[in-house]
Amino acid sequence: MGSRAKEGLWIIVDEEVDKKVSNWNPINSRIMIMDLEMQQQVSRVQVYAPTEDADIIEKDQFFTDLQRVANDIAESRRKILIMGDLSSWVGNVVRTGHGAIGKYNGEKIRNENAKRLIEFCIHNNLINGNTFYIHKNIHKITFEGQGVRS
Repeated sequence: MGSRAKEGLWIIVDEEVDKKVSNWNPINSRIMIMDLEMQQQVSRVQVYAPTEDADIIEKDQFFTDLQRVANDIAESRRKILIMGDLSSWVGNVVRTGHGAIGKYNGEKIRNENAKRLIEFCIHNNLINGNTFYIHKNIHKITFEGQGVRS
């Protein structure tokens, strides 16, 4: 008790979406695919990336696995939608995002995980959709609370 979760995934869908699910494919404890048969065939990839302070080998493995998934989905000609926690602060310098990030970012700084994410997006012709729309700051930045002092 008192230990923090490191990895693990789940997806909640309503009854309408459930009718459109054609396949579930858990890749590992950090990546899961849900195939949907909609107007277009879509593969939703749910992820939980290693945190910024994780071992480099663990981060490399995550992005290697994610790239393999993206390649497989591209070969199947399905649309790809990646969602979840990518443990990234992409910053607000749009020109260095090479079209992968928009101007509506919460953080001013860019961490190492974000550099990996942006490279992945550029390589796969993807965008970080959350950064292309205006959000209240409370909805675009994750805050870690400080303990209450007595």
